[in-house]
Amino acid sequence: MRLLTNVPSQRLAVELEAGIANANVQLLVSAMPLGTRNSQVQQDTIKNDLILQWDAIYTAAGLASNYLKSFPGYDFNEWFESLVGPLLTLLIQSGNSMNHMLPILRRRIIWLISCNAQQVPVSSSHNPLELISTSLSHNDICLRLTAVEAMETLLPYCEDSPQLLHSITHSSIAALYQLTNDCVEVDSRSSCLGLLS
Repeated sequence: MRLLTNVPSQRLAVELEAGIANANVQLLVSAMPLGTRNSQVQQDTIKNDLILQWDAIYTAAGLASNYLKSFPGYDFNEWFESLVGPLLTLLIQSGNSMNHMLPILRRRIIWLISCNAQQVPVSSSHNPLELISTSLSHNDICLRLTAVEAMETLLPYCEDSPQLLHSITHSSIAALYQLTNDCVEVDSRSSCLGLLS
């Protein structure tokens, strides 16, 4: 739980992936939630380590989402509103290139949202469906397929809010058809077509 409340470290990792932050080695070392591998660190290596550590922490939080729900002090709804939603928004606003960085945290945050779908505030100011649907047109196919899975998970919780679905319909349909065309695997294509239907 303590790791998930380390807001400055999470924000720095997202800003590094988005290409909008440049931190010195000392700051990066102090931001490492799980510590460094050794005392001799290089700036590029430690940037990647910070991003990968948060990827691991978010993975653990997603896999343990059912356990964390019952943990006192853990409220995904509040975490989404105060941090996860704004961080995903920041990653999306950084564009598709992201300084030649892979969209590691962007993909993991979308996956984390799908793990907590029953707790996601669908009528949030950071509309989760809209945030996720924008990733359908990203150049990374793995991210796009993660967005499809997340949308499939979130859609049942949006049935009472047709305006949310209407706001993403036009852009999502075109992106899903394009993704279906870009996929080689039959399972991936059927996931895209299933979401379209």
